[in-house]
Amino acid sequence: MKPLESLTETTLLWKQPKWAVDHYELWAGEDQLGELYWTKCLSDQAAARCGGSTWMLDRLGFFRDRVVAVETGSEALAASLTFEWLKDGDLVLSDGRSFRWYRTKVFGSAWALVDKDGPPVFEIHLGLNWFKREATVRLWPDVQTMPGLGLLLCMGLYLSICIEQDAAGAAAAATAACG
Repeated sequence: MKPLESLTETTLLWKQPKWAVDHYELWAGEDQLGELYWTKCLSDQAAARCGGSTWMLDRLGFFRDRVVAVETGSEALAASLTFEWLKDGDLVLSDGRSFRWYRTKVFGSAWALVDKDGPPVFEIHLGLNWFKREATVRLWPDVQTMPGLGLLLCMGLYLSICIEQDAAGAAAAATAACG
């Protein structure tokens, strides 16, 4: 995998190499930068790797409303986010930096991450390409060198997929209750 320090592109792509397998790769043109994959079927636990670091991502709580990223090896908390009513929230890194995660389109799977003390970081659009998930990430200028960008990119895809799965589950439950 190519290190993030050499990143020059502002548009990245998360690709799902195989249909129906919860494994995703982050690409910048022809260079792979990272990956995210679920460790077990029907689990919220996922492993992420980007920029030379690895994390375990998981949802905690009875309502699975808290997402945490733990650094692999040290077991230190790297980031956390507690969902609010509309699945937005504040993503806080272990170094104290705080970001706002929010939906950018009412009826679409598009989300943005904004530094609370600075500029926007990225916007991510989740979609399908021949039955496989893809997510386009548009980085704002000058964030390629931001510390912790690899973790933020992995968290962005993880949060997007979890929110999409929650919406699908709610729709299925509502259909079953009405039928």
